Amino acid sequence: MNDMITSMASLGAVERTVPNYYFAFGSNMCLTQMASRCPGSTVVAKGVLRGHRWQINERGVANVVPSKSGEPSFVEGVLFTVSFKDIRTLDRSEGISKQFYDKTWLPVEVETLAIDALENEKTVIAAKKLDLIKFQPKLHTEQRHEQQPEARQREREMVKEVEALVYRSSRYSKDGRIRSEYIKRMESAISDSLKLGIYESYLRTSLYPVVFVKEPEPEQVGPDQPELNYIVRKPAQASGNHTEQQEASADQSEYQIIERWPKELSENHLVDHPYAHNRGDGGKYKKRRQHQGPVPKKSR
Repeated sequence: MNDMITSMASLGAVERTVPNYYFAFGSNMCLTQMASRCPGSTVVAKGVLRGHRWQINERGVANVVPSKSGEPSFVEGVLFTVSFKDIRTLDRSEGISKQFYDKTWLPVEVETLAIDALENEKTVIAAKKLDLIKFQPKLHTEQRHEQQPEARQREREMVKEVEALVYRSSRYSKDGRIRSEYIKRMESAISDSLKLGIYESYLRTSLYPVVFVKEPEPEQVGPDQPELNYIVRKPAQASGNHTEQQEASADQSEYQIIERWPKELSENHLVDHPYAHNRGDGGKYKKRRQHQGPVPKKSR
């Protein structure tokens, strides 16, 4: 019994002292979000994951996948140390139980942050400090690239790697379109990552094209395509009178779309359609009289 207690105490000591590195490459690069999710975390350094590329997957969120020939072959992000409690929170937020992501431990290169004062700072405190700092790209891009060859060689020789927790999805690894609600979160993450030392050249190549996407243009009706029309009916009244159900109402809020049809089809086909479903597919509501024969064409 005493041996068991001693063993459990030893495990507790290990849990408190061994650093767990976590590599954030998506919305968790936003220190405010990370501080909220993982209050026990600490900002450590900039991280670089080799052999992978950044993507928005078919779920509409950030992911990293092994890179192929000709594709970007590294991902930049922020390294944190996290507690075991933080990891459990990350498991929930990343949807481990739903298989949205897999927990993997991968080698991540450690690079210094652009702001030395934030290294090894509690994320809760670092987030507040970072909000007061304006982005100055020359501090962590041009000056580094202007280093003498000897300095760059020394920096390469001093590259350190750590095994870091990386949440990536093999189940959802196809390129997709970003969720609208995720764009704002990624904007905040990109803003913070630039201040922390993530290179803008990397962001322009890997993130900007898929985060800042234009809304698709609405489809235009071509000259050879028939104009689409609607038949509508008033919702059923308490009396259950069939004629009353088919009568078009003057109040558009009561309209329901039965179906969309080209002009060329006869009106009786539309009226005989059996069921009306939900309103609001974005089209215009048009009233039609119930009669037999083709729909009269509009004069141009």
